[in-house]
Amino acid sequence: MSVVHNSGSDQWWVCGIVWLENLRVKFGDLIMSKENTEVPNIATIMFVDIVGCSTISNVLGIKNYGEFLEEFKQIAEKRIKAILLDNYRTVNYERRKEIPEYLTYNVRGDEACVILFSDYDCSEDDKDSARTRDANTAIEIAIQIKQDWLACHHNQKQLKDGKLPCDLGIGINSGPVDIKKDDKGKLLPEGYAINLAKRIEGESRRGKYSGIIVGPLTKRLYDNDVGESEAFFDEVEMVNLKGILQPIPTYEINYWTLPTNLESISRRSPLLTETIEENIVRAKRLLPYTLDAWDANRSSAWLANVYGNQCFLSEEYEKAERAFLELRKAHPKDPEPHCLLGNVYGEQGEYIDEKECYKKAIKLNPYVPEWHYYLGLCLSYILKGKKSKPIVGNLNKEIDKILDCFDEAIYLSPQFSWAYYDKACILNYYGRKDQAQEELDKAMEIDPECKVAAESETYLEGLKGGPPIK
Repeated sequence: MSVVHNSGSDQWWVCGIVWLENLRVKFGDLIMSKENTEVPNIATIMFVDIVGCSTISNVLGIKNYGEFLEEFKQIAEKRIKAILLDNYRTVNYERRKEIPEYLTYNVRGDEACVILFSDYDCSEDDKDSARTRDANTAIEIAIQIKQDWLACHHNQKQLKDGKLPCDLGIGINSGPVDIKKDDKGKLLPEGYAINLAKRIEGESRRGKYSGIIVGPLTKRLYDNDVGESEAFFDEVEMVNLKGILQPIPTYEINYWTLPTNLESISRRSPLLTETIEENIVRAKRLLPYTLDAWDANRSSAWLANVYGNQCFLSEEYEKAERAFLELRKAHPKDPEPHCLLGNVYGEQGEYIDEKECYKKAIKLNPYVPEWHYYLGLCLSYILKGKKSKPIVGNLNKEIDKILDCFDEAIYLSPQFSWAYYDKACILNYYGRKDQAQEELDKAMEIDPECKVAAESETYLEGLKGGPPIK
């Protein structure tokens, strides 16, 4: 399977499923052959499976094994439901009280399945963003379930006995599905994409980092997010899957990070405030169990990453710094540990150290838009913190460096809404109001959340969409 970027129209085409489905998947839409008139839905499907469950059932016995599976069900259902209610908000941006019928999940035995096809209930103009949200949500669920599972009672006992924790294998795939209704009117998605997701989950045992493996369209949908992407993937690996005639490209999540400057992000984006507060409470609860798991497997980059991020959320910055320094030392050629370390420095206001970390990450991999964006934010904090105002020529030069970072992020990800938004903040703060208005208009057009945030952002006072001048 190959992925081709059409730079002329800024659209992504995922090719290679033609031989299976007789259709081509356009990024965010489906172009059918001329004989076909209906466009199927695109679903994102995730399978979660307990690794080594047969052996565990042998060791635990019938009663204890039943309790083991019940705890898995409780953990999986609680995390899935919480994220679905949070991510798929009402038109008024309020959390839902009930999960819509196009977001389905089931936990049975040692396996969980999640199928998201929110493009079923939206207009043609909104289908792209719906599919992107589905992919993002599945990845978020995967990352959070992996963390919660480390703290289950079985893993607590394993670690206490000096054994490695029981892991979860996760496979995620996106593709076309046919939506039918049963006798009771319940939506039933069907299609090859679901079978492929299960096969990809089987490959998760070979993972070297997280054990979260995604298919090609899921990766492309995730990359199309309008904001900051938090997961970073390895290079494509072609794998032969059981029952699949051709090798399929797969990607493993190697690292994941958190948005920089959580306090200001939650303030400017009211939708995130409650979620961030809940994640902080959760991180503090999980932190000791993650540390035990990392101590048991010190060579695991994934556990070091998870532990460092939980320390970060818990404001244990010195511990987070030590974890990421150790991670960077163990994986010197990976750019992501530099970014993780930069986030820690930035949260503490150590902007010079933060800047050097992002510059190093960009040197190792210049094609990640978030790192250019982070560097732009960091440079803006450094410039605002200077006590003596530089001469006009130098000031304009420093401003242009910041804008260049945001421009590079936008070049790499044209839908990166917050890059437009923060560029507008910088331009307006330094008196370039006409340019600022253009960038703010783009941000609000791309992302409704930017429109909500702009209403109270002091750096946007005087601009249409920003708060009124007091």
